[in-house]
Parts: sequence; structure tokens; C-alpha cells
Amino acid sequence: MDASRDALCLLHLGTRYQDRRLLFEGGTRYGVALQCLRLEIQRPGAVNNDSLLGACYTIAQCEVYRVISGENYGGWTTHIPHLLTVFQQRGARSIKSPFARAVLHNTKTVTAMYGILKRKRVLFSSPDWSRPGDAYSRSKPAVRLTHILLQVAELLERTDELRTCPDEDNEAEIVSTLTSLIEFERQVQQWLLDFYESTGGEAMPYKEINLAHYPSFKERCGTIADVFPTAIEFPTFLSATSHLYVWITLLTIRQAIVDVARLHPYPLVRPVNQDALLVAAVDEVASNLCRCLPFVTQREHSSAGLLACGGPLYFAGAWYKARQDVRRATWCETVREFLQRDALAGGSYETSINLQYPLLTWWMLPDIFKQPKTLVRTA
Repeated sequence: MDASRDALCLLHLGTRYQDRRLLFEGGTRYGVALQCLRLEIQRPGAVNNDSLLGACYTIAQCEVYRVISGENYGGWTTHIPHLLTVFQQRGARSIKSPFARAVLHNTKTVTAMYGILKRKRVLFSSPDWSRPGDAYSRSKPAVRLTHILLQVAELLERTDELRTCPDEDNEAEIVSTLTSLIEFERQVQQWLLDFYESTGGEAMPYKEINLAHYPSFKERCGTIADVFPTAIEFPTFLSATSHLYVWITLLTIRQAIVDVARLHPYPLVRPVNQDALLVAAVDEVASNLCRCLPFVTQREHSSAGLLACGGPLYFAGAWYKARQDVRRATWCETVREFLQRDALAGGSYETSINLQYPLLTWWMLPDIFKQPKTLVRTA
């Protein structure tokens, strides 16, 4: 695990300070980490080694950096099936140590994004995996929202199955899937209300302001920035990323509601103008995601702000392309290219973060980089 941890730290510092020497050394340590992982995984009982689990997770995170992920490559998503295999072979009951629970906690968030990107049910959506570390994480709002999104990935798979078999007698399945999607939408909205209450509920959670308040964003993007003439400002960066998490989830759910509702011969959700109203609900959250970026990309938010932009640009861009909204789809692509190159910071394409494969966030915990005093092995 030491090599993978060294690689990640060097890659982050090399990207942060645009230092090619650090990036080169980070790439070298990444290669060493992969070699060590191949050797370790061949040992009997290695799958139960917490240090191996941490190494698999950290190696996947290294793919966030373009110097590792390269071009036309699956990035961090290529490592997730292997990481999930390790968890599956260990089983939920083997996740006992604080270190293993921390890795599980972070991996669930990453896997939630993986599930909606692939539109497939993932390992952690089963009830067994909601038990490990309950006392550790049940009270955390981000964990509750992640659990919802893990369930949504399964519904996306059902949605795609219904869309590929439109002529079959599947009215009951359409109604069931649509009902489940609407229920998850309600849960996400309730989560947001609970989040407002937990933060005091007195100040406005966010406000709309003129884009002119973020001159650096407009200068960087040029005239295309005017596609969204207003921006959304938040009281804190944590509030901003929490809203991004919610709006990505709502965008995914509402888009699926549109797809499933169109399969039914008569309106099930709205009696009049159903399709237009459902599409407008998706447009609302897609616009919110885009209008958050001038705030999120401020310099004081550093690489955390850049990472947070990947999801909004990916999902809003995909929606606008499906809608054939060329102007807004071009906005998403142009902003992503700029942020990826980080031109104003004096960076280059090779020294950038890879935003092609978006993350919700890695939800990094300090303990994730602490080597256990003894390597914990579980039967």
C-alpha cells in the first residue's frame, strides 16, 4: 500500500504545482504499486488483507490524473470491477476494522457514480452491504444520499430493459418502475430539506446572482459563458458540493422518469402536458448544475473544485445533447475542456485532472492514508 499512497500524493502535488518531475515520479511509483499489487494478490488469503484493500482503492484514485489515465481510456472506472471483486470475495461481514470501514465508506460513493455511469446494478445496492459500519456512517447525510443513488443504478438498468422491449406486455413493470423512481425522487427532495434543517435553516441555502460577479469565469470562457447569464452562489463549498450531489441524483432520476413515462400509452404522472412538464423538471436541475460552476471553480477551491465539476458537466452535457440543445451542450464541452487544461494556472493537458470520467467526490477521510499498525486479516 505504501507505493500506491506515495503515487497518489506525488500525482496530487505534481498537478497542484504543475511540476513535471513530481508527476514523473508519481507515474513511476504507480507502476511499482501495480507490480506489488499483482504479486500480493497471488498470495493465499491475500484478499482478506486490509492493506491490499486500501491499495486497490488508492490505485483507482490515481486514475483521476491524466498523466496516469491518458486519452481514450476508461480512467478510474476500469479499476472498480476489480475493487468490487475484492469486496465480494471478502463478504460484508469481514469488514470489521476502522480502516476497512473507511475504505468501504469511500468506495460506496465512487461505486454510486460507477453504477449510474454504467446504468447497472452494483454490489453495494444489496441489503447486506448496508450493515457494515452502520454505527460509523448511518448518521452521515452523504452516506444516506449515496445509498439512494446505489438503488437508482438498479432502476436505470430496469429502465433500459423496458426501453429495449417496448412491444412486450410490460405495463405492470412500467408502472412499478415509474412508481419506484418517483418515490426515490421524493426521498432525495426530503434529504435536501433535512440537510437545510441540519444546517440551521435560517440563511438561504443558495442564491442566484449575475454572472458578472465571477469575472474570471467569464474571462476564461469568453462569450459562451453568457449561455447562462446567472450563477448560483453558496455560503460554503460543502454546501455547493452537497447540492451538486443532490442535483446529479435528481437529474438522473427525472431523466429516467421521462424515459419510462414515454413508454406508457397514456399519462401516468400528469393529466395534461405530461411530457413537457417532466422535461422541464430535468431542464431545471441541468441548468442548476451548470450555473454552480462559476462558484465551484473559484481558485480557493483548488483541485477539489475541479473534481466537483466533472459530474455536472458530464450529466448536464449528456442531457442537452439528447435534447439537441446545441448551445448548452457546447457550453458544457467548452467549459470542461478549459477546466481540464487549467489554462489560467499555467498548466497543460498532460498535467491536468481527468474530468472525462466524473466523480461525485472521493469523500477522502484522513484515516484512509494511515497504514494499520498490523495488517488486519479476517477469516
